Amino acid sequence: MSSSCEQQTISSDLVEFDALFPRLVNIVTNVSDHDKAAEAALGWFKKVCIYNVPKINRSSGLTVASVYEQLVPDASQEDVEVARVLGWCVEMLRAFFFMIDDVLDNSEEREGKACWYKMNGMMAINDSVFLETSVYQLLKIYTSKKAYYVPLLELFLKTTRTTVIGQCMDMLAQGPDQDLDFSRFNMNNYSAVARWKSMACLPVDTAMILAGFTDEDHLSKVRTVLLEIGLFVQIESLYNRCHQDEAEAVSKVKRLYRDLSLEELFQQFKQESLDKVILMINSLETKIPKSVLVGVVNAVYKTNVISY
Repeated sequence: MSSSCEQQTISSDLVEFDALFPRLVNIVTNVSDHDKAAEAALGWFKKVCIYNVPKINRSSGLTVASVYEQLVPDASQEDVEVARVLGWCVEMLRAFFFMIDDVLDNSEEREGKACWYKMNGMMAINDSVFLETSVYQLLKIYTSKKAYYVPLLELFLKTTRTTVIGQCMDMLAQGPDQDLDFSRFNMNNYSAVARWKSMACLPVDTAMILAGFTDEDHLSKVRTVLLEIGLFVQIESLYNRCHQDEAEAVSKVKRLYRDLSLEELFQQFKQESLDKVILMINSLETKIPKSVLVGVVNAVYKTNVISY
């Protein structure tokens, strides 16, 4: 497939994915399903969804349908739409954690917008929980009559639990009195936190379960690769963040990065990470097509690995 065709496909997928979101928001904020007295609250939650869920980069949600269609090339439009719904469930769960994370980190902005809690105070905690509960409402509506309903429930619940544990590990690294303990800041500890907090496995796991790959042996083998990719995503995210803020303080940090040749070190780490992931994919023994993982690698590392 040519580059232009790939871009057209991605653009088309994004349009169809985004077009589904307003319908899902209407479902989870439907007044007719509740007492009329809750109308104001549900109207408020509609604003919560619209402001917090759709991100600039919706690759996690898009990945669900993309991987599912690779696993099931002859999937019906109805099943592809379910995959897109599950993609939005992934985005909602991510938004839930982002809102909580912003409060814990006392963040000012996310993706160029004011954090929700900065505008609405601690009410944001309750608002974030609404997003989490909306995930399970949508799962019930769209998948409760399917054989994969329980595996999907278990997957989302397990992901929530591991992410919460990872967040706690992250916070405890600061010490009980919130005083920074630099002895805890090493690559082993960081890697452990990143792997626990990473939701890198969720989109692909969701697609695999939807496609009928519910065997834990297959899922766990693929997760080893996805967790390694997730670690790279976490480090790339931190590294690139210093290039997005032009504040004077950050400019000093950027000069320090240049003086210490950290950019070269990052590129070296990127190549080493890519080589490791490709080796892991090549040695993987699973019924799941390796081309699926190669597609994820190409998207994350912005490369074009075509042999495996």
